[in-house]
Amino acid sequence: MARWAPQRRFDRLDERGVVEFESNLTAIVEACARRSRRVVLCTMPRSFGGDAAGADQHTLAGTALANNPSLSLVGLNDAYDRYNEAIRRTARRSGASLVDLAASIPRGEAFFVDATHLNDAGHARVAQLIGEQLSKPSENDTLVGATR
Repeated sequence: MARWAPQRRFDRLDERGVVEFESNLTAIVEACARRSRRVVLCTMPRSFGGDAAGADQHTLAGTALANNPSLSLVGLNDAYDRYNEAIRRTARRSGASLVDLAASIPRGEAFFVDATHLNDAGHARVAQLIGEQLSKPSENDTLVGATR
């Protein structure tokens, strides 16, 4: 495995992936709008990064670092931040509802089984947040073509 691992981890992800992701997400939202579907986008929470996650960021980010061998911890945080910002931009531009899980799920071990996968408490919190969003009408929903 070591011979396929990069010699160096990078602190920044290639922008092309983020641009392509945002373009594809926009196309999906637009396709839903054409079918008069309500769209709720969610950002991606993570256990690592920021002050709230504790002192040992490498331990919290372990599985994500293993699955992204070309990125350093700085690069991994940057990637999550940039992809999440692409989701937020898409929601703003399209009028889709947004559940900002990255901002609403506290980092650390309380809600995660590893770097990015939620435990039962994390899933319960996500269900609560999405349920709250779905239970309230939003003026933005009409911009995406949703019907009631």
